[in-house]
Amino acid sequence: RRPGKWFLTKVANYLSGLRIPDLNSGFRLIRKSRLEEFEYLLPNGFSFSTTITLAMLKAAYNIKYVPINTNIRSSGVSRVLQGRDGAITLLLIIRCISLFNPLKVYIPIALVLIITSFLFGAYGIYVFQSLPKSSILIFLTGVMLMFLGILSDQISMVWRNKYS
Repeated sequence: RRPGKWFLTKVANYLSGLRIPDLNSGFRLIRKSRLEEFEYLLPNGFSFSTTITLAMLKAAYNIKYVPINTNIRSSGVSRVLQGRDGAITLLLIIRCISLFNPLKVYIPIALVLIITSFLFGAYGIYVFQSLPKSSILIFLTGVMLMFLGILSDQISMVWRNKYS
């Protein structure tokens, strides 16, 4: 599970713009009034702690990390299914950050597509002396994704101002 936790933490740190020491820890102390602000975001089960942590961070609430000591599990088996629960957690991280800062999600993907289209187009022109139609399609997809990110960011700003 360690590589998966490392990857999810890196994604969450990048998307949130902050260092989160233990994203998966279930130990949280939160005022009920703060928790109720984000009730609509929270999943019914797995990844509650991840979602509330990201929501609190992106809403600029003060968060204090306190190290704790735990004992190694002496019996029983973890019920976490690495592939399924890891994918669910990744989607929740992207969903949560998309609500607060969609450009962190959309712009990097759009730039990768646009750069890929230029590289693929240059390769096609160099090797085949013609611009591949797929490079144009990749470029347009990147541009549309970039504009979708900008639109999502505007909607997010209006939404945050309306409910804050």
